[in-house]
Amino acid sequence: MLKLPKYTLIIAFLFVACSPKSIIPEKDMVSIIVRIQLIDATIQNRSFQNNPYNKDTIDFFTKTIQSFGYTKAQFDSSLRIYSKNPKDLDAIYDKVIIELSEIETNLIAENKIYDDSIVDANFKNLWDLKPSYELPKDGPKETIDFSIPVQGQGNYTISADVLIHDDDESVKPSMVAYFFFDDKSKEGSRSGFTKKPYKKIKNVQTYTIEMTLQNSLVTHLKGSIFRHDSTALKFTKHASISKIKVYYKPSKSGKLNKLNKLRPIKEE
Repeated sequence: MLKLPKYTLIIAFLFVACSPKSIIPEKDMVSIIVRIQLIDATIQNRSFQNNPYNKDTIDFFTKTIQSFGYTKAQFDSSLRIYSKNPKDLDAIYDKVIIELSEIETNLIAENKIYDDSIVDANFKNLWDLKPSYELPKDGPKETIDFSIPVQGQGNYTISADVLIHDDDESVKPSMVAYFFFDDKSKEGSRSGFTKKPYKKIKNVQTYTIEMTLQNSLVTHLKGSIFRHDSTALKFTKHASISKIKVYYKPSKSGKLNKLNKLRPIKEE
């Protein structure tokens, strides 16, 4: 978040007392301080500080106040008046924090949309089944399995937004994935087995499995978007799964990560 020690910036802004004709209303004070905090956060950026053409910081603050129709003298004096009653100043600063938090939340959301759009533009979603599932409507007990032809060596990312409802009766629900090729054995060759357990919480969560393929013999990425232990004979699943994606990013030639070497499958 855009954090600064409480009152540090606004108190540092006080200089010699002035005598304005009227006090600035609380609503405008909040808006002015929010704008000043945002400008100050921008100025703290190194690239901005190192720019030889930057103007004096106070010049930016003064023009900010003037953009609201007030003078710096009015702002200084109004702040002095509000400071005489700590409760009034606290009320102003609390509203400043709320507005800055809302701005930050919106920026995070916008950045996520932007990042997702970049991913969507540069990487094809390999998932070719239904984009979303509602359980038990789409199957009261069945697992949601997939088998996707690999695109080559590199990184594979599987993700989905999942909500496991409180009344879900499945045992140890999870997302699982592994690499596969037919080695003429009964089960085939499986490697890189990865399991991501689902949690029963009230909000939708994004779950992700990232895997690195280095074996050129592998033909498929397999697994389950929703898997559960089959110990119970009678149970009903209740879950919502959406935004299922499988992305592939090729590895750089000759630069494979030794830490991600495939390991034998190990069922849990």
